[in-house]
Amino acid sequence: MSENGQTPPQLSGRTEDRRSLRTKNALWTALLGLLQQENWDDITIGTICRDADVARSSFYAHFENKGELLAYGFEHAGPDRAALARHGAGGGYAILEWLTEHTFENAGFMQRAMESTSGQAILRRFQAAISERLVAEAAEQGKTMTPEEARFITGGTFSVLHANIATGRRAATASALRDLALRVV
Repeated sequence: MSENGQTPPQLSGRTEDRRSLRTKNALWTALLGLLQQENWDDITIGTICRDADVARSSFYAHFENKGELLAYGFEHAGPDRAALARHGAGGGYAILEWLTEHTFENAGFMQRAMESTSGQAILRRFQAAISERLVAEAAEQGKTMTPEEARFITGGTFSVLHANIATGRRAATASALRDLALRVV
């Protein structure tokens, strides 16, 4: 697991698959690191490959562009079950609690992303991934949540996070979001 609570997808038993996943995960980890320091538009495939210690040709064997790598990361990586379990103890939706913590831990990146056009495009993809996980988590809890309800909750969550990120009010924000999400569904 990486320091930000995100775990790459599980490696399968086949050697070729293991190498492929290792390469994809190295590229994803490099992209995450670069996003902490630079705006999306300033990140090149070359810098991703350099930071991942992966040949450029290997990048293109797996992805057509950095947007595809981003989509891969949102779809296949993210908080692992153990990280979600730590956050789900309060009775709310663990993915939203993880998101709140992740946002405050990466406040600089999140603030820049929320204020730039390219960053907003990244966040829209991120919101879609969070919404999908929210629907899945509700189902695991025996609840029914429509994709529309999940998008509503996720959109509201991002709005509240954006409004509170500069204040550093992590606990109060997490509590308010948990209560609101539980009232919606």
